[in-house]
Amino acid sequence: MESNVPSQNKETIRESGILYATQQSSVPTVESILKLVSQLAATDKLQLMESLVALIRSELLPREAPVSLHGLWKGVSISEEDIAEARQEMWGNFPRDDV
Repeated sequence: MESNVPSQNKETIRESGILYATQQSSVPTVESILKLVSQLAATDKLQLMESLVALIRSELLPREAPVSLHGLWKGVSISEEDIAEARQEMWGNFPRDDV
């Protein structure tokens, strides 16, 4: 049975299948990615470039240092009585009979 797909499209489909099979068994190479990208429309290539630029920028930006919590409670005095009172408030009605 003869296919209606032009020979150029058949070659593209064949190359895509080879690339897909190759990518399933190993890490994609720059060459295989460029072959796939060459099949995209110009607008899709621009969208891909914008996404890549954003990704690379985020990887290159310096990471903010995590905020240290050391000394967060400095100057705050919590006694054992304060803790006992808070426990009594929280657990005073447990278990409730109305539920």
